[in-house]
Amino acid sequence: MHLHHGSRNGLLHDAAQHACSELCTSPPGEPSHTIDNSSSASCSLVAVVGLTGYLPSQITSHTANAGADANPLNAVVTGYGDTFFLSACLTAAAVALSLLLRKPQQ
Repeated sequence: MHLHHGSRNGLLHDAAQHACSELCTSPPGEPSHTIDNSSSASCSLVAVVGLTGYLPSQITSHTANAGADANPLNAVVTGYGDTFFLSACLTAAAVALSLLLRKPQQ
């Protein structure tokens, strides 16, 4: 695993890539559901890394918009709120799409 010095997001990105490569490789002779489980786990991992990158950008944005005399804790709370709202919207969209799924006809 390659480490980016001085970059926490770089470390998270490298850890995600390493974990995804470990999850996506299955030993010879393993059943195919192993690949399905690893795809699900890697998708979750990418989502967590994405939200982890989104949070500091929102905090920085709210800090810049608040001005010099504002309480920085307000920017952090608002950033967490934005991140939670984004994850709630993505979850609602996934639930809505899952309602469109049907069992395959044989």
